[in-house]
Amino acid sequence: PRSAGVATPNRRQDSVSKDLAIPLDLLAGSWQVGGHLSRVDTAFEFRDPDAFFSLNDTDVERLRGRLVASRDLGGRLWLGFGGEWQRSEVTNVSTFGVNLDGADHENLATFLQARYRQGPVVLEAALRRDEHQVFGSETSPSLGLAVRLGGGMRLRASYGQGFRAPSLGELFFPFSGNPDLRAETSESYELALERQTGPWRFSVAAFDSRQENLIEFDPATFVNVNRGGTRNRGAEGEISLSKARLALTANFTYLNAEDESTGKALARRPRESGSFHLVYRPAEASLSLIALYVGRRPDLDPVTFEDTTNGSYTRLDLAARWQRWQQFQPYGRVENLVDEDYDEALGFPAPGRTFVGGVSWTF
Repeated sequence: PRSAGVATPNRRQDSVSKDLAIPLDLLAGSWQVGGHLSRVDTAFEFRDPDAFFSLNDTDVERLRGRLVASRDLGGRLWLGFGGEWQRSEVTNVSTFGVNLDGADHENLATFLQARYRQGPVVLEAALRRDEHQVFGSETSPSLGLAVRLGGGMRLRASYGQGFRAPSLGELFFPFSGNPDLRAETSESYELALERQTGPWRFSVAAFDSRQENLIEFDPATFVNVNRGGTRNRGAEGEISLSKARLALTANFTYLNAEDESTGKALARRPRESGSFHLVYRPAEASLSLIALYVGRRPDLDPVTFEDTTNGSYTRLDLAARWQRWQQFQPYGRVENLVDEDYDEALGFPAPGRTFVGGVSWTF
């Protein structure tokens, strides 16, 4: 890793995550009920004996519960409703002592969704209500329309509004935290055309999204700030193939992301990006090759803090999983197979070739 453009060979960072989830799936009369309870504990440790900021430890606890009930009414109409609760708690200790001592916030959301089918037309409508402990209430509607055109083609259109409260890190993390942040809101449109022909599927889509109070780090003040108004618009295309032992997906995205108040491109958003995913499934195994391309994108020089451009990169990953047993599955993967040297954000070099292995156990 590097700091202000200078190599820091003694810098180390480690993270450990523990996940526990309890699913729920049952039939109550004519209602299908599903949901889960989950807990995720993450511990992050940073050490650099050669730096002024030599120590930073963060512990995050996330609790989440979700319950959804749905019912099909005669084949044409489907109804669903439910709720979601989430609580986050963060403790942070750094070179300067205890910065956060169990800081927490909660959000409770309720939602209602309906889907109606009539011949080749499917209409969906949804409404979500968030009740945040700090940032108050927000109602977010969404609408969707899909029409089968014949010949395996389908036209989709959608509209939606969104709400995101600042995270505890964005609010209170040492130096960059800003307790005066406001919640983000968004309004999005999408129009897509899809075609299915045999094992092949093709799709193209255009999208336009506006955000208010987008939360970003400001290098001029070293503090998280709200941007007044931003816009993301562009197009994406995807091709996929699905057969008995072979599946592949290739996609490409063109994005124009800008701050509407200044006309400047938003930092760290590539104009072009794409991926390729190939999966081969011999008997009792699964082998995957993933290629990710990220194009040139605006960024800030980590030394001078002037506007600059971060170069493009391509990353290859390999993965394998042995599926002889349904509940017990060993797996392994190699990330950044060719040891590509790149910075996801300037000043933060990505790891080189990395080997990961483990066992997945479900019950």
